[in-house]
Amino acid sequence: PSHEADLLAQQLGQMNISEDKSEMITLLVQALVDSRGRISDGSGRGRNYASRPTMYDGNRDHYETFRRLLVVYCEASVASNRDRILVALSFLGSGTADQWARNFYDRHSASTLDGTFSWDRFLEELDKQFRNPREAENARAALFRLEMGRQQAYEFFLQVDDLRIRGKLTNAEYHDEMVVEYLERHMNPALVAAVHAAYDAQRKATIHTLELLRDTSAISSKTVEERLSKLTASIPYETFKRIAIKQD
Repeated sequence: PSHEADLLAQQLGQMNISEDKSEMITLLVQALVDSRGRISDGSGRGRNYASRPTMYDGNRDHYETFRRLLVVYCEASVASNRDRILVALSFLGSGTADQWARNFYDRHSASTLDGTFSWDRFLEELDKQFRNPREAENARAALFRLEMGRQQAYEFFLQVDDLRIRGKLTNAEYHDEMVVEYLERHMNPALVAAVHAAYDAQRKATIHTLELLRDTSAISSKTVEERLSKLTASIPYETFKRIAIKQD
C-alpha cells in the first residue's frame, strides 16, 4: 500500500488539480489505508482502534469536537506529516470545509506531498479558519450561567472543567478565587458548607503538622513559613472540586 500511495502521490502532483480535488485526495488516502484499517506508514504500529472523525462541513459549532477526534485519530495511527495532512483533508469533504481543503491543496500540494509542510502548521491553519474567535468569550459566559441543580458533583464539574479550559480560566493564581466564588453561589448550599468544613479541617491539620516539624527541627523555620504562606483562606479550584465530588 505504501508503494501504491507513493505512485498516486506522484501522479497527483502531475495532474491538473483544479477539478475534483476532494475525490483525488480521498483516493490517495484510501491507498494509504491497508486491509487492517490502519495507515501504512512503515512505523510498525498496530491496528488503529481510535474512532474516525465524521466528515466536517465547516460549522464552527462542531469544530472543537472534530479537531479533537482528528488529532486523536492521527496520533493513534499516522506517523508522517504528509499522511496526517492527507488524512485530515479527506475528512474536510463538504460545505466550506471542502472549499478550504481545495484551496489549501492548490497552495500547498508540493510541500504536503514531500512532507515539508508540518502537521502543527496545518493545524494552525485549520484553527485560523474554523475556530470560533469568540470561543473563549462564549465559554466564559456559559460557565457563569451554569447551575448545578440536581446533578451529581462529578457530572457538574465535567461541565465546569470543559468551560474553564475553553474559556482560558485555568491559571490558579489569577482565576481560581473568581471561579470558586461563583460556584459557591450556584451549587447546593449544603454541599458548599461541607466542602468548607472539610477544607478547614485539612488546613488546620496541615498547619499543626508543619508547626510540629518546625518545633522538632525536622524542617527549617523558613521552609515552614513558606509553606504556611501558601495555605490561604481561599480554596484552590482543584481542591474545591476534589472535596465536592468526595462529599457529594
